[in-house]
Amino acid sequence: MTRAQARSQLFATLQALDLRLRALHLDPPEPVGDAIDQQTANQLREEGLGEQARLIAHREQVIAALIRLEEGTWGQCITCNGPIAPDRLAAKPEAARCLGCERRYEVESREGLQA
Repeated sequence: MTRAQARSQLFATLQALDLRLRALHLDPPEPVGDAIDQQTANQLREEGLGEQARLIAHREQVIAALIRLEEGTWGQCITCNGPIAPDRLAAKPEAARCLGCERRYEVESREGLQA
């Protein structure tokens, strides 16, 4: 994947994420019916907030990749400074780490959550 292709794909992803975020409509729920209806409304809102958090995190990854493109460091692992495999970048142009560093990062993140 060329830098121009990555830029185009990242901007398209950013637009799609922005549309999905706007579509969530996370206004406070109106009081509805009985306690079960209210519980369901609250659960749906919590699920929407979780989805919103995931979309925002993904959006931040995409923006960071666009910044790396502009700085000339896109395709370079932010942890070890080694190259990120072209196949990985083609599948996920916002990837910030090579596969080895990403695996270590995920393990460390899980261990940190368990502590």
